[in-house]
Parts: sequence; structure tokens; C-alpha cells
Amino acid sequence: LDFDDCGSDRILDETIAQFSVEEACLSVIRPALSDIGDRWERGEIPAGLEHFATRVIMRRLSLIFNMVGGISGRGKVVTVCAPGEEHEVGLMMLSIFLGRRNWRVIFLGSGVPIDDLVTTLRHVEPDLVCIGATTAPAAASAYVAAEQIMRQVVPPPAVAYGGRAFTLPEVRAHPNARGAYYLDGTPDEIDAAVAEIIERRIRTLRMA
Repeated sequence: LDFDDCGSDRILDETIAQFSVEEACLSVIRPALSDIGDRWERGEIPAGLEHFATRVIMRRLSLIFNMVGGISGRGKVVTVCAPGEEHEVGLMMLSIFLGRRNWRVIFLGSGVPIDDLVTTLRHVEPDLVCIGATTAPAAASAYVAAEQIMRQVVPPPAVAYGGRAFTLPEVRAHPNARGAYYLDGTPDEIDAAVAEIIERRIRTLRMA
């Protein structure tokens, strides 16, 4: 709250040294960001402070991701924000959790137009694309993006969704949500879900 990036970095260093990466993300970083977001919505802090906190945390998470995201082994996963979604922290945490479990993760983040995403997926040929969203409008755009991916990328990757928007009943009731995969739960539960989704895709491609 004091715009103290050095002090924030020091606290993040202490947190990551004391806890596992997963514990630091889920029990310290995520609640802190949630609290800051709530204070901004109540008008107690300026929007710039929320952006500052997000940048400080993303800088540190990016360093962690760089140590794990390039590992190859179990399969290739692309993580990307839905069109119109700007919040990357949750998606970065997911990418770190999967990278630490030996998935090859390619983090694209926010601001990727859908046509460019399709072109990228054709080049990368991932097993799974995870689209993140925090708001209902972004979640709706995620479903539309997934439909375009499934039409235009051959062979199509599996598609899954993550982020708090997909916990909303109105989002899960969207016409394009039928048969959708959602990644939630603990990091180990998400890991198991990713393995199952990719295995289903492999079986489907073999039968085609």
C-alpha cells in the first residue's frame, strides 16, 4: 500500500523461502491481491495501486515460471487470457503449477487477438489450451474463441477454462459451455484433470 517495490520484493522472497510455491501463491499472494482489489472497489485505494501490486507480483511469478515453464515431458499446454481479459496473475499461477508438474507450458498471457492465437496454435501444436477469465463477458469471449480454435486448428487441441468467472452459474449455462472442461481445485487436482483431458484427446484422435 506504500508503493514500496523493494519492501514488497523482500516480503515475497521471505514468503517463497518459507513456504512451497503453491502455498505462497494460494495462501499469501492470492489473498493479498484479493484484499487490494476489494479495497479498490470500495474506493479506499487508487486504481494505480492495484496495477502496481499486480506488476510487482507478476515480476516475481515470471521469474519462477522461467525456471519451470520450459520443461518438456508429459505434454504441451498453452495458457492464454480470454479476449478482453487483462488479469494475468491467476493464469500465471496455473502455468507455474503445471510447469512444476512437468508439463511443457507456453504462457501467452493477455492481449492476444484470436486470429493470432489460432496462427500460434497451428505452429505450436499443443495438447491443451487453457483460457483464463475473471469476468462473465471475458468468459463468454473465451467460449467463442474456443469454438474458433476447434474449427480452424487441425488437429484441434483440447480446450479447458480457468478463472473465477467460470464458477458463475450464468457462465456455465452459456450455450457454448456444453461439454466444457474446467480447471479448478488444488494444484494436484488440476494436474490430474489436465492429464485426463489430454488422454481423452489422444484417444479421440486415434479413433478419428
